Amino acid sequence: MKTRFAFTLAAMLLEPLTLAYSQAAQVVIDQIEENSFISGHVSGLSTAEQAHSRVVVYVHTDQWYIHPYAGQGEGQSWAAIDASGKWSIGTVRREFAADQVAALVINEGFSPPARTQAVEKIQNNAIFRKKLVGPPDAGKL
Repeated sequence: MKTRFAFTLAAMLLEPLTLAYSQAAQVVIDQIEENSFISGHVSGLSTAEQAHSRVVVYVHTDQWYIHPYAGQGEGQSWAAIDASGKWSIGTVRREFAADQVAALVINEGFSPPARTQAVEKIQNNAIFRKKLVGPPDAGKL
């Protein structure tokens, strides 16, 4: 009986934390510097959640691709989130210009797909999408 009560209590306590995590988190792209970096910030995460999360950036041409490179680790495939919520990742200009960019907050240990047709279907805790039309961002990615 004690075991079932403890399990039920633990389940009740953990469920709201999980819901708060996925509903409160926000990610924004603040700056795109051609052939240099993409930077932004994350809000709505505790320090502990930030430490176990990362930002992955996708660009869209014919489909969505991890940017700048898939499978290369921190700084190349994903960005760590610092204590103030800021993140930054290197970037390169490819042969085909991107028409959209997206930043996703994902859990540490999750391996996002290198490419996808629907970036919004990737498991995430927050997502930000931006069309790259006109100044200042068109043609940068």
